[in-house]
Amino acid sequence: AALAYDALGDDAVACTAKSETLPEAELADARRVAEEIGIRHEIVEFSELEDPQFVANDGDRCYHCRTMRLGRMYDHARDLGIGTVCDGTNASDPGEGHRPGLRAVEELEVRSPLLAHGIGKAEVRELAREYGLSVADKPSMACLSSRIPTGIEVTEERLTRVERAENLLRGWGFEQFRVRDHDGLARIEVGADELDAALDPEFA
Repeated sequence: AALAYDALGDDAVACTAKSETLPEAELADARRVAEEIGIRHEIVEFSELEDPQFVANDGDRCYHCRTMRLGRMYDHARDLGIGTVCDGTNASDPGEGHRPGLRAVEELEVRSPLLAHGIGKAEVRELAREYGLSVADKPSMACLSSRIPTGIEVTEERLTRVERAENLLRGWGFEQFRVRDHDGLARIEVGADELDAALDPEFA
């Protein structure tokens, strides 16, 4: 978004898709960063839970989500008279295992400038630091539905449960973590450098 604003000025528009799978903290970050850049920020609202294929949570959940998400963004872009939609897929993403969401990006002909120019995650952070963006060192975050194992239906109750649990961990000072919902049983994962704190008997 910062690069687009540099190139296009007020013709560039940042867009965030808001749904049940986006934590409120992530939406707040998106709004703040748009303000830091100075770019116009549009929010498109939709619900993945309206799609039975997404709810079923098979191996292509991310494909169904990304298709809906980008589809809504394209519709909104057309309403604004904008013909090009870009996403933040970077050069590190294709090598990270099963990524069905990338198939949706290709099918919808979304442009991925970071990927096209070989810019990976480390360089993205470096660029963000150069722009003075507050998220330059922010831990990576996947959507809430990624915390629900394949085969267990994605429901609003489970998504809310995960978000509340992760907010607790964040409040306790953890930075790199996931809470996975195994149908009511929570599995907590933390980064290697925070493992000692998580396993401290007094804290546990």
